[in-house]
Parts: sequence; structure tokens; C-alpha cells
Amino acid sequence: MNKRSTTLLLIIAAFSLISGACMLDLFTPMGNPDNVATAVVQTVLVRQTQAALETLVAKITQAAAATATPSATPTPTDTPTVTESPTVTESPTQTASLTKTPTKTPKPPTNTPVPPTRTFTPTESPIACLQIGRVKDITIADGTDLTADQSFTKTWRLYNAGTCTWKSNYEIYFTSGNGMSAPAHVDLNDTVAPGEYTDVSIKMIAPHDTGSYAGYWLMRSGNGVSFGWGGNADSAFWIKIDVVRPAPTHNTHTPVDFLSEYCKAEWRTTVGQISCPSAHQDFTNGSIQRREGATLTGGYEENETLLVTIPSSGSSGIISGRYPAFKVEDGDEFTAIIGCLDDSSKCNVIFQLNYSVSGGSVHSLASWKEKDNGDFERVTVDLSSLEGKSVQIILTVLDNGSNTDDRAFWLVPEILR
Repeated sequence: MNKRSTTLLLIIAAFSLISGACMLDLFTPMGNPDNVATAVVQTVLVRQTQAALETLVAKITQAAAATATPSATPTPTDTPTVTESPTVTESPTQTASLTKTPTKTPKPPTNTPVPPTRTFTPTESPIACLQIGRVKDITIADGTDLTADQSFTKTWRLYNAGTCTWKSNYEIYFTSGNGMSAPAHVDLNDTVAPGEYTDVSIKMIAPHDTGSYAGYWLMRSGNGVSFGWGGNADSAFWIKIDVVRPAPTHNTHTPVDFLSEYCKAEWRTTVGQISCPSAHQDFTNGSIQRREGATLTGGYEENETLLVTIPSSGSSGIISGRYPAFKVEDGDEFTAIIGCLDDSSKCNVIFQLNYSVSGGSVHSLASWKEKDNGDFERVTVDLSSLEGKSVQIILTVLDNGSNTDDRAFWLVPEILR
């Protein structure tokens, strides 16, 4: 008998004993107390017998396993072959990588257009030959308050940002705005290499009326090329002032000075009041300028100060300057030399010496006709008839048919007392 048969018989015998003990419990009468006691005792005995049998079966099974001799050639059903997977110890990082769901890189939609790649090549703007760089106000900063008719000197510091040297024959010239009694142009009188500075000073006079004023200036090379500052080297630099107080009242007991106070006069043409001094000789609107010497008709060179007056255009072209009032004394005389400048072949004008008493109507004292014919005239007018009156002298020039070439001058006009 083999091991399996022996074990099976032992298990059947054990179940038979246990079943018999259980049946005693089912068929023992419970009505009699003695029977109850007897049943209890029997139950205990059955439980003890069951435990003993279970122990016996376990020992018989162990003994059979120990004494059993395996077959020389085990069959697959008797001894199944078990193939075990090798144990792999993984680090936490390896485990995580094994369980991680792979990430897919999203692809752009096939219909999305791809913008073209653009290549930009940086370019540099060439540096101009003639160019002003930084401009600094050395005197009279923008918005400076000045008194009407106040004399001052404006100074700029200019930086040569170009590639060409500025030479002494270069000039700074007025281009627009209010000239503030400055000359139309001033020579540089300096040599400024690229990367160097120069200071430029110009004498000016504040306008007669209160208000804000600006004058714009440019530079010009020896061969006439204009330039300034900014990206295109064509922006003007400027002066900006505020005239905040009226001009001081002229001493009525002192005759006016027609040359030094010429911008205290109110200059008018057919277009209305004009700036003093004018930026340039203007044959359309008329102009007033002061010069230190000039060539008179006939080629005569004069080094004295004179006023150059040009009437406005049109059939009634005129220019007039009304000076501050003064009280005329006995023996006062007006005197001047009048005529046309040289190279003004069509100059044909009428000079007038007019006046107004206490701001009233205008009256004429004298008039003279002048042409560019090689002659000029010294004039003298006695003012004694106006003795004791507050008089405004009015210097007037009218065109005599046309203002072409009408460059009329007043040389050293004055009141002799």
C-alpha cells in the first residue's frame, strides 16, 4: 500500500469516530436531568476523542511523509516542475521609470502655416561732413525773463559732430523767428576740428513789447552750405526769452538817439508792424536793419553807422519808424545823410520826416526824392516851430512806383541841440 492509500484510510477512520460521537449527541434523550448530565459527559468525551484522533492523524501523516520512498523516475503528475521567476531588486528610480506612462510630444497641426525666417542686416547711418552735435546755453537759458529793450549777449556752445573741420570763414546766421536786434550773421572766427567745441556769442536787444519770443539760427560753411543739428543736420538752434516788463520811459528832456534806440521805434509797413531788426532784406513785407558801414550810391565807402530801410511791395509800398516822444527845445535840428545803397540801379524812393504831437495825427516836416544816380544828400530840418511840445519823430520811406532795388539808407540821423 502506498503513502496516499494509507493516509486516505486513516482519514476515513477518523471521520467515522467523529460522526459516531456526534450521533450520540443527536439521539440522547434530554428530558431527564440525569440524562442531561450524562449527555454533557458524553459530549466532553467525544470532544476529547476528536482531539486525540486529530493528533493521531497528524502524526500518522508526518510518519508516512518521512518513510515514503519517492519513485526512481517521477512522473510529471507526481512531481510537477515549477519554474520560478528570478527576483529583481530595483531602486525607487527604476521602479518609477518602469511604471511611468510615456509622454508623447505634441505635433503642430498640419494645416498651420510656418512663418518664413527673416534675416535683418543692421545698417549704420553715415556721419555727415557738416553737423552740429550738442548745443549748450552758456548765457540766457530758455525762458529767461528780460526787460523790454534790454541789451544782452547770447552765447551758445556748439559741438562739431561731423567729419569736417569748421573754419574761421564759417558763419552763424539768423533764419527765422525774432532777430532781437542781432546782426543777420556773425563770423565763426575759429577753427573747430571734429569732436571739439566752440563758443559763439551774439549781441542782442529784447523786443519792445512784453511777450514770449524765439529766434532760430543755423551755421553756414565758407562755400555756402547750411547745416544744423539733428539726424539730418538741418535743425536750427535757438534762443527763447520772455519780455516781462515794459521798456523804460524815454527821458522826454533828452532827444532820441535814432541809431541806438532804433528798435525802440515801432516799425510798420503795409503788412502791419514788423520785427526789429529784420532777419534779411525783405522786398515783400519791408525790412529794417542797422549796419556799421556800407557802400553808398556811386561806390562811396562809408564806415559810419546807418539804417537800411526797404518799403513793402505794391503801389503804395511804405516803411515808417515812430520813435519815443521827447520835448523839443528852441534851436533843435534834425540832420542826416540820405540816399540809395550802391548796386541798386532801380532804387527810386521818397524820404519823409514826419511827426506826431502827443500821439495825435501825423504831419510832414519835409520830404526828398532819391535815386541810385551816384548822388546822396545831406538834409537839415529846423524843429524850433515845435518848441515845448512832446514830439514823436517818424522816419518814413515810400516807393516811387515800385520797390525794386529800394535800399534806402539814413546815415547818422540825429537831433542836434
